[in-house]
Amino acid sequence: RTIGWMNGDFCMVMFISSLITNTFFILGIYKFKGKINIPFAIGIYLLMYYQMSFNAIRQMIAQSIIFYSIKFINEGQSTREKRVGRAKYVVAVFIASMFHRTSFIMLIVPIINIILNKKNIKYLDVILYGLFFLIIINCNNISKIMYRIPALEYYAHYLKSPNNIEISIWYFVKTLPIIIPYFVIRKEIDEDNDLKLIFSLTVIGCLLNLLAFFTIEFGERIAYYFIVYQIILVSAYTKKEAELELKRIKLTSKQYLIACNVIFTIFYISYWYHDYIYKNMNETFPYKSIFKINDKI
Repeated sequence: RTIGWMNGDFCMVMFISSLITNTFFILGIYKFKGKINIPFAIGIYLLMYYQMSFNAIRQMIAQSIIFYSIKFINEGQSTREKRVGRAKYVVAVFIASMFHRTSFIMLIVPIINIILNKKNIKYLDVILYGLFFLIIINCNNISKIMYRIPALEYYAHYLKSPNNIEISIWYFVKTLPIIIPYFVIRKEIDEDNDLKLIFSLTVIGCLLNLLAFFTIEFGERIAYYFIVYQIILVSAYTKKEAELELKRIKLTSKQYLIACNVIFTIFYISYWYHDYIYKNMNETFPYKSIFKINDKI
């Protein structure tokens, strides 16, 4: 609307939207400099989310803002600094909600972070994932509540169960590899509060992504907010000097890193080809110039 008031056309809308999305994603990646493989992270973003940004435009803008702001949650050393960091994150979520209201779901992230840092209780992360599972299988009941709230009524259909459930092994193939390397470098991930949070958000995203095919028709759209952090997690896998905890994996740290880089490069190129070329998700293939589209309009 703002661009419309400035007499901007369709091309201007696409340019400004893309500029905002790409800027926040790239800056968000660079905030993890030193912990991740930056070029690899940018590669994952371009393969998995760049083309998506031309379809789910508003949601991708919202996601990019929250993605950039995630590091605010563990910012600072003192209690006051941490509260300020969490407040900055909450403000960012409210700004993101101006583009897409579903981003309000990410207000739960500071609570998840607090739970993860409760070191006196074992297996809290497993309990957390179990709670998410229980919430997800009851999404039909949650959607009924949302229909009664005017501000959320439009998005309630995202939680409706599909009439026909189609399960493919591909959905497991494209999510499990994101989680498995954690058990190889678990110590390094768990010792870093930022990466520990990133891992948990990615797991929640994978749960939402997988359960979408059982209970939620538009579950993937909800999962996007969480599983997008695979950009950081996987690029951390390809960076860390791993202390191999699984004795049956007879690899040096260097061999492990080379294997990770090769495997994930093949994985994401295959993922991209399957979704954007074979299935033509987001309808970005074959390529059509927005200038030619604009001329027709």
